[in-house]
Amino acid sequence: MRAVRGRYPLYGSIATQPPGALDPAALAAAPRLVVHPDVARQLGLAPGDRVKLGELELEVSALLVPG
Repeated sequence: MRAVRGRYPLYGSIATQPPGALDPAALAAAPRLVVHPDVARQLGLAPGDRVKLGELELEVSALLVPG
């Protein structure tokens, strides 16, 4: 797990499915959970599913697109 704040990544780009999950405006509006496809497959997760991390419950907003 990696928590990020502000602009991420510092250079280059990360693709997600659906696109735009790591858009700075989207990140500022609410916390986002983006999951690696291998982890999503192992845990049976898809965008829209809810995941509890400790006391925090987040919705999976996207999957990373391997590049």
